[in-house]
Amino acid sequence: MNIVNAVCILFLVILFLYSLKDLFIKIIRKWNSLHRFSWVDNDVYFKKVSSVAQRWLLDPPMLPAFDVAVGMPWNYISYRRVCEEVRRGWPMGLLAKGVMVADIYAGGRLDVLEKFYARYLTSEGRFRFSLKYVDDALHGEVLLYLYKKTGNQKYRQASDEIFYWLLGQYRRSKTTLPYRDKISVRFVDTLGMIIPFLFEYNAQFVNKDAQELAVLHMEDFILFAVEKRSGLPFHGYNVEFSNMPTGLFSWGRGVGWYVLGLVEVLTQLTSSNTKFEFFQQSFIKLANTVRDLQKKDGGWGDIINISTSKYDSSATAMILYAFKKAMMAGIIDPSYQDMLSQGFHRLQGSTTKAGVVLDSQGVCMGLNKHSGVFSFTPYSQGMVLAATSVMIFELD
Repeated sequence: MNIVNAVCILFLVILFLYSLKDLFIKIIRKWNSLHRFSWVDNDVYFKKVSSVAQRWLLDPPMLPAFDVAVGMPWNYISYRRVCEEVRRGWPMGLLAKGVMVADIYAGGRLDVLEKFYARYLTSEGRFRFSLKYVDDALHGEVLLYLYKKTGNQKYRQASDEIFYWLLGQYRRSKTTLPYRDKISVRFVDTLGMIIPFLFEYNAQFVNKDAQELAVLHMEDFILFAVEKRSGLPFHGYNVEFSNMPTGLFSWGRGVGWYVLGLVEVLTQLTSSNTKFEFFQQSFIKLANTVRDLQKKDGGWGDIINISTSKYDSSATAMILYAFKKAMMAGIIDPSYQDMLSQGFHRLQGSTTKAGVVLDSQGVCMGLNKHSGVFSFTPYSQGMVLAATSVMIFELD
């Protein structure tokens, strides 16, 4: 056999195996569905989900194939690059947030967070990479928590670096913060990424710029990109076109990002603030809509105002976490507890016996480029852990 024939045969074998990839995906999904578990003990559930989250924080899993990579074989080369960007950014930020919330409510997870950020920071608290995404503010919230718990100045230094980077980006943009450089659309994702960090930064260091920046972003988004009747958000608004709303309306995880930011505004501002009632009414309108749009199985879909949309564990977990915090703060009344309990049971139904959360929509790659892949993800694992923590534990 000459070398040309050998190469041809190898190519045909590769092509044949590649043609079976959809079958392999179906087999894996079926295997996952068979290994879901009926949870009867919430404490055991919490420990299992937490164990996976902590393990992934130090040894991230290979992410499922997102839509950006589905296609011809050479696309998987760029998929690796995309994965590295995703794993450094908000997916791991939400995973770290989940571990942080679990530590707040149950303790015992501080060492894992410190080990994780030892990879990000030098001993002096300098980042080992250049800050370039608003995603980094998610890590800033956790770093502020570490500073509060340990008093280690390196966490203060890293938090300062993130804050002044955000402030610089804001001043250069002359409007609200762009999600990425040279993008005129202001995404809803940004609200859940920066607002919790900015309010906590102000709470610890009394920095009015931080609070004003948080309030500005939420106020502008509600004015320009929240539908008035339902209170549901669009994906964003375009500052180059008269702040017109744009992108998918009522995207499930977009609702999650929105409420992650809005609940922080309401729990951090005093009721005497002139804008408090505006934010409170926005939350109540949204809350009524979200309750009406809950699926019969207790979850919410990737497009929550379409009853046939596919259930998304990441959106459901974000909504549960924020709404439970809102109820504990008295923003919404206890009548929402039934909605929260049904949602929590739906999340448990998405979880394997090993504690891995499934049914999470993959990473969105831009406006109207939403993933059709639903599987396990670090961000869903983190937000389910956060939601579980606030659902089953009470702070003293």
